[in-house]
Amino acid sequence: MMPNPWVRPYVLTAGRTRTKQRLLVETLVSVPHYDPQVAASLLPESRALYELAGRTMSVAELSAHSKIALGVTRVLIGDLAANHLVAVHSTAHSDRDNVIPSLTLERIRNGLAAHSDEPTQVPTSQAISAKIVVAGGFGVGKTTLVGSVSEIPPVNTEAWMTQAGKRVDALESGSQKTTTTVAMDFGRISIDRDLVLYLFGTPGQPRFWFLWDDLCRGAIGALVLVDTRNLEVSFPAVNYFENDSDLPFVVGVNLFDGQLWHDLDAVREALALKPEVPMITVDDARHRRSSAQALMEVVTHTLNLRNDGAGVPAGR
Repeated sequence: MMPNPWVRPYVLTAGRTRTKQRLLVETLVSVPHYDPQVAASLLPESRALYELAGRTMSVAELSAHSKIALGVTRVLIGDLAANHLVAVHSTAHSDRDNVIPSLTLERIRNGLAAHSDEPTQVPTSQAISAKIVVAGGFGVGKTTLVGSVSEIPPVNTEAWMTQAGKRVDALESGSQKTTTTVAMDFGRISIDRDLVLYLFGTPGQPRFWFLWDDLCRGAIGALVLVDTRNLEVSFPAVNYFENDSDLPFVVGVNLFDGQLWHDLDAVREALALKPEVPMITVDDARHRRSSAQALMEVVTHTLNLRNDGAGVPAGR
């Protein structure tokens, strides 16, 4: 049974907005022992989450597949966990020292290097998760990159662009883009059966920037995509990671039509990037290998900062 769309969210949570468990968007949730009688006793929304968690999913996946708001999903999952009906897995990010272990980062980098089209591996009951954020301005290719490398059909919140929205979602003249992300896109890469990497694409429009802090919390790092034909749309993303976040980030120049329209030094100057921020080219965000290579650069940058003694924390 699907959730009732007519029930207001605050009714489902009795006005609660927080949980005792730490539930990041990438936190895996599973059902150790599925019981159909227990499922039948639950309210429709909790039942939907309980049944979906039987396939071991992240909090973000549970929210998207059940069509229950993310905040409500967290509270209901917290209730299920408190009653020992679901298991909440650890994430690679440690609360104690606010870092992701270097060994885990190296496993992720090696896993990205070997990433292929092999069938999705089912996570074990002890699997942990990590994430990389893919950010940038409106229409720079975030959804395309996530989709090209994800082993599952990317879960996205795309909506058709309309004439009424042209004033707030303006595109470069001649662009073929017909949809826009209205919350977040995400995909998944199984590094191993005990380690899952999630990719979260941020919404590019200013009205959704409030989501960025939540998406970046506990992340390995961020890939900020830019389109040199419309560079100014990525200024706010660069500003966010330079001034409002301690998350390591790499700037990736997405080569639309396979061409580098401007020298990288000129792009760096135009973005006013600090010298220590790496800049790379993303040859074709539609291709798995190109996208995986860009993500590897993010992990490598975080590892390099760690090895240099910078004490880099995961995103907070």
